[in-house]
Amino acid sequence: NFSSGISFLNAFKVCSVSLFDKWKNQYTSTQQYTQQPPKKIEHHTRIVKPGTVVGFCNPLLDMTVVGNANILKKYDLKNNDAILAGEKQMGIYEEIEKDPNVQYTAGGSGQNSLRFVQWILKKPNSAAFFGAVGEDRYSKILEREAISDGLDVKYQYHADKSTGTCAVIITNGGKDRSLCANLSASRYYTDDQLEIPENKKIIENARLSHLSTVEKIARIADKRNCPLLFNMSAAYIFESYMDSVMAVLPYVNIMIGSTEKSMFDFRKPKHLPLRISGIRQIWRESHAR
Repeated sequence: NFSSGISFLNAFKVCSVSLFDKWKNQYTSTQQYTQQPPKKIEHHTRIVKPGTVVGFCNPLLDMTVVGNANILKKYDLKNNDAILAGEKQMGIYEEIEKDPNVQYTAGGSGQNSLRFVQWILKKPNSAAFFGAVGEDRYSKILEREAISDGLDVKYQYHADKSTGTCAVIITNGGKDRSLCANLSASRYYTDDQLEIPENKKIIENARLSHLSTVEKIARIADKRNCPLLFNMSAAYIFESYMDSVMAVLPYVNIMIGSTEKSMFDFRKPKHLPLRISGIRQIWRESHAR
């Protein structure tokens, strides 16, 4: 997720620097130059407000341990792979939890990316994150870790579901890692949460939206001319959620992901009609307003 964080930061710079340039032009055009030199323009992070960046994704409690080939073989995992947990992998979380050196962090690709941005911006609550969790001890740990990193978390809690987790197995002296995610409650974020006044205000005031696959948020961002960043965090997203991905892609301004995750190629003839039809529909909606 570090590489995704770097890519997201670069995308954020595009947005934040453009906002800074706009502010700078306004500043220099109104500044009266007399005998005193103009005041030094502050770095763009100084003008970042709470909720400048918002993210929507699957919040997962990352459980990181140093492992070996034996644990990978036991749970049918591969180095440098990212999969959804099946029946064979479900026991890995309990085993990891017993490791005295297990490390907990607020994870999920979207939440990780926002943690990275928050670390750069310094100001608490510059980034707000939305997602669903369970009402259990995992969600308490997850919220504690996210808040300690400066995030403003707006979780939806499900009493009948467990918080999503991700086993992170580090091998080969730190050179390799394997991710195994159990999405659980994180799959059940409902759009009625977007109508909660506090949440709605944050979303409408955001200057950059980062998401996995949330069509309603994409439409809100489009209406407000808010840049939309799509993080292709794992290859299985294209494999399992193609319809949802196709619904969002026409709204996307920036898309990031590693080479192995770039499974969808709009240059291929079979994909081109979908892209054109989607863009045409967005154009119609935009010009109807």
